[in-house]
Amino acid sequence: MVLTKLSKNKIYSLLFLGYFIFMGTTLRLTLGLTSLSFIVNALIILLPILIIVWSFRSVTLNLHDICMSFVTSLMVLIPLLNMFIYSRSYIGAVQTSSFIFSWLVLLSVLFNQEFISKNQDKFWRWFNKLSVILISLGLFEYVACMFFNVVPPYIETSNGNYLVGWFTVFYALDPFTPHFRFYGPFGEPGELAMWSSVLIFYNLLRKNYLALAILCIAAFAAFSPSILISIFIGFIFHAIKKKSIFYLPLIIILITLLFFFFGSYFLDFIQEVLNNKERSLASRYDSTFGFFSQLGFLITNYPLGIPAFETTAEAYASGISFAANFSAITAYERGGIIVFALYLLLLSYGAFNSILAILGSKRGFIFNEIYLYYLILLPFVIQRESLFELGVFPLLFGSVFFRKLKRSQKITV
Repeated sequence: MVLTKLSKNKIYSLLFLGYFIFMGTTLRLTLGLTSLSFIVNALIILLPILIIVWSFRSVTLNLHDICMSFVTSLMVLIPLLNMFIYSRSYIGAVQTSSFIFSWLVLLSVLFNQEFISKNQDKFWRWFNKLSVILISLGLFEYVACMFFNVVPPYIETSNGNYLVGWFTVFYALDPFTPHFRFYGPFGEPGELAMWSSVLIFYNLLRKNYLALAILCIAAFAAFSPSILISIFIGFIFHAIKKKSIFYLPLIIILITLLFFFFGSYFLDFIQEVLNNKERSLASRYDSTFGFFSQLGFLITNYPLGIPAFETTAEAYASGISFAANFSAITAYERGGIIVFALYLLLLSYGAFNSILAILGSKRGFIFNEIYLYYLILLPFVIQRESLFELGVFPLLFGSVFFRKLKRSQKITV
């Protein structure tokens, strides 16, 4: 049997690397691996199922773990039920598989808490190193394209038209003109900013200043103002954790001095970003407001979620599908009111756990960093599919939902 020949460590490693290359980044496109995507993605989705089945042989759960596992199971089973009722089609299967994948990974993580607690630092090291290396290489391409008129190949995809380099993509204004926002190895600049906000603190706590500088440059080139909110949240909790009467005033004084000397340049930059984002922000507001204005109708007529649509245009034209700028909208579309409510419950539970862990712990800040990273990512939930939709999330943040870790949460270098 396959499970007897593969260790749990190897399966999780394959899951992490496979997801990172084929599902979590644009590497499959930039490296010309799209022809393998369907087969590899199918195999990757099977891996957490294999781990769950394997874990049943020896798993021991307390009441908290049983409740968490039950909730996570509903996040898988109800979308499957919706698919069989409304969307027995290829596109329905693809959309459902994409949604439940991260929940399958989280369920496998809940069944293997001791293993994840011991290997969480490894997954963070891998994610940080891979991201920083690929972002660095992508920045070279960004400079070549923006300042030396190097034009990567033009490719039309179902998600839009792009100029595709080796380690980054550019949104194509036309076959020869790239948009100025930096994508790095991720699917959009906002996702690059999201992960950069976390990895900036990860490397700051370890004094990896070269990686820190690279991430700051990438975040700046992404032109995403949301990262400022996330970084502010990080510094606030860092200041509270230091418990120094001088620490927070010192930050305020430093920020004031920076604004005094460089404030006009900074405000000009923010204004330029907001001007470019004005249409996007309005679209996101309209989408989110439209969803909540239709929520009563959706609950009455589509309590288990909505049907899958062949194209995005067809979905929006239906009046019952909305752009997933608020990640919980996708939860409703795939699993209805129950999945929507459970999504918000788990999101709030993670935030509550994280705040209590940071404020209640007497240990050093680095011992509770996972909780800080979770809070840093929260502002991005109202803008895009994030956190629970990402297959790598349970491997990096699963311990936020553990009742008690078997070891320290410190992530080593």
